Amino acid sequence: MAATGASIDLAAPTSDPSPFGDRNLVEQNEPIQIQVDGKIPSWVSGTLFRTGLGKFSVDRPDGSTFYFHHPFDGLSMIHRFRVEGGDIPKVYYSSRHLAKGVEERIKNRDSTLVFFGPDPCKTIFGKVQSLFLQIKDKGSGDDRRRMEQDPMGENINVTVTPNFPLGRKREQEWGIEEGMALVMKTDANMLQLLDPDTMKPKKLFTYGHIDEDPIFKGRSAASHHQRDEETGEYINFTMEFHPVPKWHVFSIKDEKEESLQTKKFEPVQWNLSSWKGMNYLKPSYAHSFSLTKNYVIIPNWPYHYKWNLMGILWYGNAYEGLTWDPNMHTLFHVLDRRTLKHVATYEADPAFSFHMANAWDEIEEIGGKKQRVIYMDGCVYKDVGIIDASFEFGRMKEHSGKDTYGSFDITKVKPASYVKKPKKGSGTRRDEDRPVVQVRRYKLVNVPEAGEDPTENPAVKPRTAGYNVLGIDLDLPRFNPSYHLKPYRFLYGTCTSSLLPTIKGSENVVLTGIKKMDLSPQDKQNKTLKWERVNCSCSEPVFIPRPGGSEEDDGAILSLVNELDENGNESCFLLVLDARDMKEMATSKVGSFHAKTVHGSFVDQKGNLVSYA
Repeated sequence: MAATGASIDLAAPTSDPSPFGDRNLVEQNEPIQIQVDGKIPSWVSGTLFRTGLGKFSVDRPDGSTFYFHHPFDGLSMIHRFRVEGGDIPKVYYSSRHLAKGVEERIKNRDSTLVFFGPDPCKTIFGKVQSLFLQIKDKGSGDDRRRMEQDPMGENINVTVTPNFPLGRKREQEWGIEEGMALVMKTDANMLQLLDPDTMKPKKLFTYGHIDEDPIFKGRSAASHHQRDEETGEYINFTMEFHPVPKWHVFSIKDEKEESLQTKKFEPVQWNLSSWKGMNYLKPSYAHSFSLTKNYVIIPNWPYHYKWNLMGILWYGNAYEGLTWDPNMHTLFHVLDRRTLKHVATYEADPAFSFHMANAWDEIEEIGGKKQRVIYMDGCVYKDVGIIDASFEFGRMKEHSGKDTYGSFDITKVKPASYVKKPKKGSGTRRDEDRPVVQVRRYKLVNVPEAGEDPTENPAVKPRTAGYNVLGIDLDLPRFNPSYHLKPYRFLYGTCTSSLLPTIKGSENVVLTGIKKMDLSPQDKQNKTLKWERVNCSCSEPVFIPRPGGSEEDDGAILSLVNELDENGNESCFLLVLDARDMKEMATSKVGSFHAKTVHGSFVDQKGNLVSYA
């Protein structure tokens, strides 16, 4: 297939690599046309936004250099691809750094900054100072002033949400076209409003700016919200840590009026499945949650915030501020969307997940009795070994002086879902195989119904959730958004590539591909399909359904792929796949750098949401 479009290569990244091998990226604020090889269908036309990390080191005025201490960390960056499918397809690329205010805070040695990984240079005095300042502030002092004055003063880099429901009042106040708000989110109750065309940051805000009810002011929230296209509701939660932990679930609906329509659910603060009576819950980390037409399901993994969040404030990072308890059950808290009540809690084996996938509820006959059943899928690990293993993705050598670190090992800096058991004496933190992710389907039976006699099916009683393992080695899940809240068949995600690296010194690196998994019963399943290429690692696949398509897998997959050539030179390209057979339809080279991205969302040519993370 002939190449189309201009052949423009982006400038190479600047700066020396961080201890993990990451280089600071150059932002490309003005859209440039990049070369397309292959054919992009005409209906794949719109804009793909991808979140990620763009800066991994900061030079300070005193001549020292700050490096991030974990491969999950870095300053936020957004990438934008405007795609015009058709006979002569075109792709326009732009990008922007979103946390220049945080860069200034690092230069000024702000002790209140919190990242995922620990800072080995922070002293006990520094921890005490950080804790004191954050408790003293409580979100109303320096935090509040920074939020009002600097739209780039926080590091928000996980998900991107087009068409965020701000309401007419906030849209007019913040200069956003009706219904076109583009918002960055993370696991804190902190959001960043961007201009959807230029991606220039306009405002930092919290859910408390949407509604002044205290429930919207909790310290944490889910990076991944849920959206019901039929009702038009945006659903998420905030978490309150003191005096007792509570999840506050809410929905927001934009009725095209001055104010938004909001619903506030009953707080989740009890384990309704306790055998010893209702007990207060331990606050846990939840990156995502599940939604059906009638219920919201909040996962309460046994991965808890130490000292009700005080651990993160003390240590100054998320990793040391969280603790895994293998002796506690996973809890699934079920809230009824009709009554807004917390109606049940289900106990399951201890486990952990970043990403829940699809879910639905239906009536089934079990034991001769009709009852409500919830099915929910997720990419689940047996414990939080994936968090521990993440240090090996880019583990530093011994500290070798002020603000400096020794050389990095290229075999330990590439993201992977798992690697083979390390050899004895390799210095790894866990003497076992890296964790393998399972695609689990949980089943919650006899779920209380709205209007049901509570004496027949009381909310407070022991309940358990069973599950089946539908497959392994798939995370960052996406599916046809037309099947959201419905039974579905196909799940797409990143997986381990079966192709070994060919670059000298990288033989043990586990690269990633994209997998299409058939979730049907085994006797009806089609073959699992993969896209993979030597020396390539894929980002989360984004599913774009074909308008009017009659089959679930009738669509396209978009992914941003990082590649190394035989000489170790970096590049990245946009990949377009046919979602039916996972065959390559087109690629579009972006530039000579690696784009470290996390999640993506796609809007059509009018800016309306098509697919979101």
